[in-house]
Amino acid sequence: MSDEIRPDPSLYASFLQLVEIDRIEFLRIAAERTPTLVEVREGRVDVDAKPRLESLDTDSLSAVVDVSVRGNTGKKQVFTCQMQVRAVYRITNNKPGISDRQDLAAFFSKTNVLVNVWPYLRHAVSYITTILGVGTVTLGLLKPHRTEPDDERSEQ
Repeated sequence: MSDEIRPDPSLYASFLQLVEIDRIEFLRIAAERTPTLVEVREGRVDVDAKPRLESLDTDSLSAVVDVSVRGNTGKKQVFTCQMQVRAVYRITNNKPGISDRQDLAAFFSKTNVLVNVWPYLRHAVSYITTILGVGTVTLGLLKPHRTEPDDERSEQ
């Protein structure tokens, strides 16, 4: 995200005041394990999640997160899980010049949506890995990075 242009903080704060989560939708889930039953105990789980803006209109914002989860023990892949999740938000007050800004909605999609979707992803991965018989895999907590405005960093 460092190569992205950050919106004006006060304008973005105004945008955030207008956005309220409405629902989370699992659009696609595909999971498989290796033919030989192996549990992920001492292994590693890699997660790749890519959020993107899907649509923005006068009363809603929709973002999609493409997720890939892979469990490995040593060099052996134990399971894979591919998911596509949609987060739908209500625009609570249509303010032209703020609520209709594609750049603000795209920035929101890349910075906030994964934080909102993460608890649902954690639960889904835990459930799916249990059903697959590879042991229960619990993804760690997602901790948003705290970013400081550019002017505060330059003063230090």
